Amino acid sequence: MQKFLSPERIRLLRMVHERTPKSIYELAKLLGRDRKNVTEDIKILENVGLIERKVAKSGKEKVALVVDYDRIQMDIAV
Repeated sequence: MQKFLSPERIRLLRMVHERTPKSIYELAKLLGRDRKNVTEDIKILENVGLIERKVAKSGKEKVALVVDYDRIQMDIAV
């Protein structure tokens, strides 16, 4: 869990949920992080289903990031 839910990735999820940035570049600026690292974090979070990337083609490809929940709840059975 700690591998894909680092403090920076949780911060990224919160920022997308609260501020709905219009691009990965804008998100990186809001977070004060490098765009390449933010892009990698988005790919990881997307692979585990915690963020959705919607692409709207209108001359130039725009990416809308979606975090469509308020809480992550996890149950672990051993």
